[in-house]
Amino acid sequence: MNTDTLRHRLESLRESGRFDASLLNRLERFVVEAPDEALFRVNPIAFAAEQGVSERDAIDLFVHATRAGIFDFAWGLICPSCGGFINSPGGMRHLSSRQCEMCSVLAGDSLDAGVEVSFTVNPATRPIRFHSNWSKVLSSETLVRDAMRLYFSHAQPETARMIDFFRDSLVSLQIVKRGEESVVKFDYDPVKRPGEWRLIAPAMHAVGSLTADPGGASVVALQIDDGRVLPNELKLKPGPVELRLSHRTGEAELVVCLFALNFEAFGEGPDPIECGDGVRAPFLTGKRLLSMQSFRELFRTETLPPDGSLEIRALAMLFTDLKASTQLYERVGDLKALALVREHFQLLRDVIAKHEGAVVKTIGDAVMATFNDPAQAASAAVEMHRAIEKVPELQIKVGLHVGPCVAVDSNERVDYFGQTVNIAARVQALAEGREVVLTDHVLKSPGVAEILKAASLPLAREEARLKGIDLPVVVHRTTIA
Repeated sequence: MNTDTLRHRLESLRESGRFDASLLNRLERFVVEAPDEALFRVNPIAFAAEQGVSERDAIDLFVHATRAGIFDFAWGLICPSCGGFINSPGGMRHLSSRQCEMCSVLAGDSLDAGVEVSFTVNPATRPIRFHSNWSKVLSSETLVRDAMRLYFSHAQPETARMIDFFRDSLVSLQIVKRGEESVVKFDYDPVKRPGEWRLIAPAMHAVGSLTADPGGASVVALQIDDGRVLPNELKLKPGPVELRLSHRTGEAELVVCLFALNFEAFGEGPDPIECGDGVRAPFLTGKRLLSMQSFRELFRTETLPPDGSLEIRALAMLFTDLKASTQLYERVGDLKALALVREHFQLLRDVIAKHEGAVVKTIGDAVMATFNDPAQAASAAVEMHRAIEKVPELQIKVGLHVGPCVAVDSNERVDYFGQTVNIAARVQALAEGREVVLTDHVLKSPGVAEILKAASLPLAREEARLKGIDLPVVVHRTTIA
C-alpha cells in the first residue's frame, strides 16, 4: 500500500473544493482498509448506499478519483442471460457488442443495461491480487470466489447455493503465467461426472467446451486469448487427459478453471444464475455515465470506436436556443452579446450538471444535452428558465423528447444520432421565449407530470407537424412565468 501516493492524489480532490472533507476521508479509509475484492470493480451505486451519499455524488467522486489516478475505469459488456462481465480492456474506445461464450447470446447490445462501468483501484495507489497477482493466493476456496468475481458482474447476486455449485463443479484450477506453459492433468469421464465440461479463463471471459469422442485427443495444446480459447471446442478421448495451456494476453497471470457444470442437478433453470432471485443490483450503466457532465469534461478523449456505434434504447434529449439572438447582437454589440451568451452557456451547464445531465455540444447559441432520466431533464428545463433570469437581456426556448438513439464517435467525441435527436431539435423550434415544449413520450415518463404540477405549470396539448416526420407529434407546451 502506497499511502504517500494515495494522499498526494487525494490532495487534488481536496483542493478542488468539490467534495466534502468527510467524504474524501471515507474514500481514503476505503482504499486503505477495504479487502482486495472490495476494491475490484467497485460499483459506485452500492458505494453510495453504503456511505449514505447520493448516487450522483458517488459517481462524481469516482470519476474525479479516476482522473486523479486513484482508480481506473472498468468497462464491461453484460450478458443478459448469465450476468457475465465481458471486460473491455481498451475501455469505451473498444466497446462493441459481443457474444457471450458461455451462453451464445449477444452481450452489450445497448448502453442502457448492456454496458456496466465500475472502478478498480490503480496499482500504483494500492496493488491488489486482482492486478494479475494470483500466485500468492494459496486457498483454492478464495480462488474459486475470485474466479466468480472476475467472470460475473458485481451487480449479479451471489448466493451461497451458487458458490457451492461452482465449488462442487470444479475439476481443476490453474494459475497460468504469461509466456509460460501450464499443464492440466485430469481423468475425463463425462459418464461418472455428467454435465457441461468447460475450461474458463474468467478475466478474459474465454470459454472452451469439452466433448467426448472415442477418436478424440488425449493431449491438447490450448491458447487463451482475450475472449477466446483456441481451439474453442475440444474433442477428447475419455480417460487421462493433458491440457497444455498458454496465453499471450496483457495479463501477467490468469486464473483458469475447469468445471463440470451439471445444471440439471442444480435446479430447474438452464443455468445457475436464473435459479437465484433473478434480481440484479443497480449498477452504473454506460448510458448514465455518458450523461454525467463531469465525465464528459474530464475525459474528453474517451470515445467509441471510430467505426463503431452502440444503441441506446431510451435517452432524454434536451435542446435550447436563444430567443432573437440576431437582434441581441444588433442591439448591444458583438462584444457584450458574446459575453452574455457565454454567461448563459455557463448557467445552463451548471443546471444540466446539477440534474445529472451532460452537454453534448453547443451549436451556435443552442445547447444539446442528454439525461439518463426524463424527470431530471424536465426539472432541468424548468430550472434553466429561472437561472437565465440572472441575465435579463436573454430568454431561452427549450424542447424535450425521449426515445432510442445511437451513440457514435464524431470528431473524437461521443455524439448521438437518430430520429429521437431530430424530433427533440424540431420540438425545441416550436418553443417561444420562456417556454418548454415536451413530447407526449416525455410527459408520460415516470415523475415528469408530478414535477410540472409541483411547479404549478399548466400544459397546453397540441398536435405538431415536424419537418421530416410523417405523422403529427403530440406535444405539450408550458410557459415559465
